[in-house]
Amino acid sequence: SILFFVINNQTRSISSMIELTELITLGRRIILVISDIRDGDLVDGAKITGRELRDLNRARKYVIDLAKRNSSTVEIYTSVVDGVLATTKIGFIGLISW
Repeated sequence: SILFFVINNQTRSISSMIELTELITLGRRIILVISDIRDGDLVDGAKITGRELRDLNRARKYVIDLAKRNSSTVEIYTSVVDGVLATTKIGFIGLISW
């Protein structure tokens, strides 16, 4: 099975990133769509700036680094559309052998 994760600027995604790091280290097949939070983005009605912004984006960089070091089981995308297309390609055509 393939797991599909989206870590975007609409939530802090702390729990998702923790879960994702465990799944990556377990060798699960993952399609990851990930993007940074921009300065001033609203999450749960709060403007994300300063230290919180730096910490959240640093966590995303750590997840990306881990995913790149496990590129045999994780594919990284910045767009949901590209991630879905990759998932479809893997699921129906089986071109990627994991």
